[in-house]
Amino acid sequence: MTTRSWVPAILVMVAAVVVQSTHACPDECQCFKDVSSVHCNAPDLDHIPQGIPENTTLLQMQGTKLAIVRKGDLKGLPLLRSLYLFGNRLQRIEVGVFDDTPTLVDLEAGGNQISELPAGVFRGLDKLKEVHLSLNNITDIPAGVFSSRPNLQVVDLQKNRIMSIQPGAFANMPNSDVFELSDNNIGDIKDGVFQGPQGAIHLMLGNNNISVIEPTALRAFKNLTLLSLDNNNILAIGSVLHSLENLDVLSAVNNKLTKISDTDFTGCEKLRMLDLSGNQISAVSQNAFKHLPDLQEIILSNNNLNQMKAQLPLVLKKLNIQQNLLMEIPPLPSGIVELDMSYNPIESLK
Repeated sequence: MTTRSWVPAILVMVAAVVVQSTHACPDECQCFKDVSSVHCNAPDLDHIPQGIPENTTLLQMQGTKLAIVRKGDLKGLPLLRSLYLFGNRLQRIEVGVFDDTPTLVDLEAGGNQISELPAGVFRGLDKLKEVHLSLNNITDIPAGVFSSRPNLQVVDLQKNRIMSIQPGAFANMPNSDVFELSDNNIGDIKDGVFQGPQGAIHLMLGNNNISVIEPTALRAFKNLTLLSLDNNNILAIGSVLHSLENLDVLSAVNNKLTKISDTDFTGCEKLRMLDLSGNQISAVSQNAFKHLPDLQEIILSNNNLNQMKAQLPLVLKKLNIQQNLLMEIPPLPSGIVELDMSYNPIESLK
């Protein structure tokens, strides 16, 4: 065989080996070449299989015995964009796991048994956009764990056991969109937890044990439109909302508020809907709503109001003050279209 004849033959053989190694599929998995997706859902599987094609962009493991993701488990997957690990037995993700996946955009590891997120666990993931870790056993969010993720938009930590969030846990996240922290055991929100800049428009803190939000804790949220504080133990609003210049909806249902002062909503000129039902409010200051020109709906049902002398916004359309102690109808703006004062001891309809 001449040199010219066997050299191309060797090149063809080498190319065949490369193609085979690139697209080989582990026995425990299903590989879908058209979408570069690999699913490894064998019930007895307790590790991330080796030999996953290096062009994989989506890796799914669900309903397995996977308990630990170790550094090096994702080596050889430089194009991985989506990692779905929902509903396994996962307890720990080691620092360094994602050193080999710089293109990761979406991490889903909900429905596991993860109890901690060590600082540095997400290092190098500058393209990360969504982290879903709901339904785990996380108790603490340490400083820096989510900080300086320039493209991170969604942080979903609902339905864990989070009791504390350290200052600096969520810092420098200019493209954040949603923080979902409801259904935990958070006791307070400290100044510095959400260090700026923050781009988030939704902050969900309902169904916790929050009694105190420190005065400047939410100062970085210049774009926030929705704040949910339902079912907590908050005693007073104070100056917490003063920097929320784009806030559209505030819901603080079932807390322990006792009054609304003239300055509680200072700076919230764009507030459109306010729900403070199920508190213990007995007094609303006369000028509490004076500087809220866009406020169209107020819900103060199931409180302890015995009078309502607050100046209501001219644009108000809906007022719900049922289940209070009111004996007369308060002065109403002319444009109101819906009024609910049921279950009050009203004596006069003047």
